[in-house]
Amino acid sequence: MTEQIAIRENFKYLLSRRITKDNRLVNAQAPLTAMQYQLFSACLATLPYDCESFTDTSITINQILGKERLIASDYANVRDAAFGLVDSSIKIKQGKHWAGIALFSYIKGCEGSNVIQFKLNDALKGFVLGLKSQGNFTTHKYGYMTYLRKSMYAMRLYEMLKQYLNIGYREFFIDDLRELLILEGKYKLTNEFKRAVIEPAVKLINKTDLVVETEFIKKGRKITHVAFTIKDRYKQPLLPSSSE
Repeated sequence: MTEQIAIRENFKYLLSRRITKDNRLVNAQAPLTAMQYQLFSACLATLPYDCESFTDTSITINQILGKERLIASDYANVRDAAFGLVDSSIKIKQGKHWAGIALFSYIKGCEGSNVIQFKLNDALKGFVLGLKSQGNFTTHKYGYMTYLRKSMYAMRLYEMLKQYLNIGYREFFIDDLRELLILEGKYKLTNEFKRAVIEPAVKLINKTDLVVETEFIKKGRKITHVAFTIKDRYKQPLLPSSSE
């Protein structure tokens, strides 16, 4: 019973932890599965607020999945995602410059154990550490990734919209958004892209701290852009003060 309470408190703690990313990382191409992206996000959530370097770290599958009780497939799903992450990298573009960066130095576990051990790749330091003094970053609670875990598109789009929350609006050229979501050659028809990617992603995002509405914009007869209106679900508008 005591162990079960410890597990419950342990995974709830991670759900409240914040992930902070340089906006170049937010807008990177990440050729990962939804489970891989959730695992990577969980690992980022373990970083201390004042972290200056990456160290050997442990995380539980309960924390990664945000679940108190695990089933056999949970172990297998996280293990398979971890195997894939070892050889995975992200692609960052900024103007004429580009870079491919591996995510982990190593990631490992043991059959039957709910503990995953890892160390993030040092090349990521400039994208996740010491960002508060720079200003060009996006931050959110890890717990929202668990709402979005069924869709890689929802997780990516959530972070890209979260970046623009203070502005309240973000617009994408549709081909650019396809590229960011690594969908070149897929869902070529705009209605198909809307139905298979945008609408399901926004439906999930609207279960988080964001309230999002979409608009598809035409140039002539062709739909060329998609725009998102973004609001904070928990930020209530100020009511005008009443005069007596």
